[in-house]
Amino acid sequence: MEDPDRISTGKTIADIAFTLAAIVIFNGFGDRIGYFNQVDGRWTIFPIFGPGFMAFVPWLTALWVAEILLKTYLLTQGRWHTITRLVELLLSVVGIMLLAFMLAAGNLAAQANLEPLFRLVIGIVLAVATVDAIVQVYRLVKR
Repeated sequence: MEDPDRISTGKTIADIAFTLAAIVIFNGFGDRIGYFNQVDGRWTIFPIFGPGFMAFVPWLTALWVAEILLKTYLLTQGRWHTITRLVELLLSVVGIMLLAFMLAAGNLAAQANLEPLFRLVIGIVLAVATVDAIVQVYRLVKR
């Protein structure tokens, strides 16, 4: 029988690596993520992230740093404890709130025709994060 409190070292390290990559990409290159097109013989970048999205990058970064700290602590402990599950739940709730604020803020895409797609993607991520938070509550109650 598998121990539900034991962490997967490989998955945790991968989580940290992908989160670090997100921090670097969105903070260092967020304004350069887009598509290139030739205009009057010159290549021009058309960013996809609008000012509404970029305004949330510092908040997302703070959340991601907190998640990295939790994952790093979990690596040193090798297993989940009630307090680490509570911290994970707190971070999930903060993430859900950020996603909801992003949806309410609007102006997420740099081009108006991409705005519905951005809202759809954030809505899906919000739904998945909410289900994940419910699973986290279940794990806490089940203990």
